[in-house]
Amino acid sequence: MTVRPRLLIALAALAALLALPAPASARDDEPGSTEAGSVPAPVIGGKLPETPKGYNLSAREAIRIGDTDPKVAETAQTHGKLKTFAEAKPPFTWQIGYYDGDTEVVQVSVNDPDGTIRESWTGYQVAWQMARGYTEQFGHLLNA
Repeated sequence: MTVRPRLLIALAALAALLALPAPASARDDEPGSTEAGSVPAPVIGGKLPETPKGYNLSAREAIRIGDTDPKVAETAQTHGKLKTFAEAKPPFTWQIGYYDGDTEVVQVSVNDPDGTIRESWTGYQVAWQMARGYTEQFGHLLNA
């Protein structure tokens, strides 16, 4: 297979992924919000997941850390109010999603043991992990 058909396949896969709605759990549980021009903060009273056994951070603490990522503030400036969703991703990672309606526009990965941000993504890289250029991934070849 030559590069051109692979690129067409990758673009078709990306288009299909972008057309998918956000996970139902992100729409049903809206624990946080971000106003354009303000520091993101979780909404009090929102349903947050329990802290898994062995984790140091609660979901609320992980959201506060994710809120410090510059991509979150930048995206809130252009998209307005964002909903926040936290999910534990073993081993010892919190994935924080920031949604504009049903579309996840920023994703932040927080390392639980030390409370640092591992990585953050915006745009098509949120929905399409292969577009992030990880070693040994199909997208790495296209993004290299």
